[in-house]
Amino acid sequence: MKKLLSISLLTIHLLLLPSAVLAQAPAATTPPATPEDTREYIPPILKPSLLPGPTFSNDKKRTGAEVTKYVTEKALPQISSRLLTLIAVVAMIGIIYAGISFFLAAGDTDKAASAKNIAIYSIVGLVIALMSFTIVQIITLLPLNSL
Repeated sequence: MKKLLSISLLTIHLLLLPSAVLAQAPAATTPPATPEDTREYIPPILKPSLLPGPTFSNDKKRTGAEVTKYVTEKALPQISSRLLTLIAVVAMIGIIYAGISFFLAAGDTDKAASAKNIAIYSIVGLVIALMSFTIVQIITLLPLNSL
């Protein structure tokens, strides 16, 4: 099981790594203008408007209410839905693996019990993920203006 999990995580990592590398903006690598300047060249920092993160109507006056609104209405739902999707995929893989190993147990009670435990843990993990997603959705619906 550990070997299958490590291989699947490595495969996912190798599939997602090129997209993360290709998605980055090209770095400016121009040499210094004068040859006398022997300091190390530091590329310029992108404008804050190009960087990811919350944007507000007035950048100079960020209030706690705006930040709370952004976190509760945008950031938490996005993070929770992505995590729920990932956990659901992992749980489904666990259930499929448990079914295959239960089928291949062929009467061996230890292997059948192990497969049964894997299926139970996968289902429990999925239920916990669904409950946490529900809690986050409830938090986004609560009026937090009075805080």
